Formats: sequence, structure tokens, C-alpha cells
Amino acid sequence: MAYLRIRRPHRLAPLFRHYYLTEDLPEPVEGTVLVLGMNGVFELAGIERRGVRARADAPVDAFLVSTVNHTVYCTVELNSAEPHRTFTVAARFACFVNDAVALLRNGCTHAAEQLTSYLYGLVNLRAELAKHRVTDLETVHAVLISEAQAEVELSPPSIPGMTVQRPYLSFLPYGASGLVTKSLQSRPSEGTDG
Repeated sequence: MAYLRIRRPHRLAPLFRHYYLTEDLPEPVEGTVLVLGMNGVFELAGIERRGVRARADAPVDAFLVSTVNHTVYCTVELNSAEPHRTFTVAARFACFVNDAVALLRNGCTHAAEQLTSYLYGLVNLRAELAKHRVTDLETVHAVLISEAQAEVELSPPSIPGMTVQRPYLSFLPYGASGLVTKSLQSRPSEGTDG
């Protein structure tokens, strides 16, 4: 997502309407939409020949939002049963923006931040990891995956305006050389548009 603050609009003849000029706007790229925001109100920009007609004589925030499928990577450190030793939980989420205005209206400018918070919020997984030593990862891997899968099924990731699929999780003990991975079932989780 690209962000640009656009200064005051220009008054253009013959009707002296206010426009944010085309050269002041972010360059549109295929697979993106331009959303303008002012005072917490967001709307898709209707680009005309001269630019975008301004609703008011005021600066505006312009967001260029990608609407193509993309992958979001998140990593969190969760405590193990050993002091000062943690498990690294890496997740890969497949995401698709289905409503850019709703996405911005709900304050999501970086999906990775919200999905990282989601991973920290997996309470049962955190509790299960805290019961095990990092050296036991190979033996308790099946338990961790089943715990993660059950919790994701009960509380799937959700971002309003975005479809997020169930994550692919990887567990890595602190200081280990290789990943132990397992994919959770990949069923889409619809965000609410409101």
C-alpha cells in the first residue's frame, strides 16, 4: 500500500471547481485502486481528465491499495518451558483485498501488524508451547500442530475488507538449524465489510 499526503486542491476554470491534479496523485498501477481519505472518511477516487474532484478545499490522504492476491509473512517469539528460550512461530497468510474502502476505514494500512497480533492472540497455542522445552520440538510437533489447527478453526484470522486464508505455520526452536513445518487446512476466512 502506498501513501501520499496531497496538499490543497487547485481551482480550475471554467467552473472553478477544486481538483487534486493528476500529476499530484500517486501513479496508478495495474491491480491497484486509489482511495482518498479526509477526516476518517474514505472513498474510491473517480479520476477525471484533470484529476480528482475535491469535496472540500482541504488536504487529502491518498492510498494506492493493491487488490491482487499477496502473501503476508509474520513471525512471533513465544515462550517455552525453559527460561530465556523461545519458540519462533512463523506464519504465511494468503490475503486478498476485496473492499479497499472498508479496509482503510477500519484502520488497516499494514495487514502484517494485524496478523502478527492475531498470532500473539492464539492463547491455547501459547499455553501449549509454554509446557514444552525447545529441545522437545521434534517429539511434540504433532501436538503443536493439532493445537494450532484447533485454535485457528475456532478463531480464524479476520480483517474487515480483506479475505485471509488459514495460515501455513512453521515452528523453530531458538538457535535451531532447521524448520519443522506443517500446513493448516487452507480454507478462506471472509472479513466483514462493515
